[in-house]
Amino acid sequence: HRGRIYVTDFHLDWYDYPQGERTLISLAQKWSLAGKPHALLIEDKSTGSTLIQRIRTETHLAVLCLSVIGIQPDPKLDKIGRMTVEAP
Repeated sequence: HRGRIYVTDFHLDWYDYPQGERTLISLAQKWSLAGKPHALLIEDKSTGSTLIQRIRTETHLAVLCLSVIGIQPDPKLDKIGRMTVEAP
């Protein structure tokens, strides 16, 4: 709005694919995103990659008119995260 960007919702969690898709649809409907300027940032890894591809190609998701941007996680943070899980 007027050259500014506003974050209207922030959702951070880990889902298996089916739950992630349901959550995305629910949030898109909550904010009535069809036809409005918006962008959904989705981590382009694992189930996020599948979700991005399906949003762009599947008819039942395409009708939501979602603008999706795949985000690559910072590889340094990703390594730290993996090590944290393995550390005693």
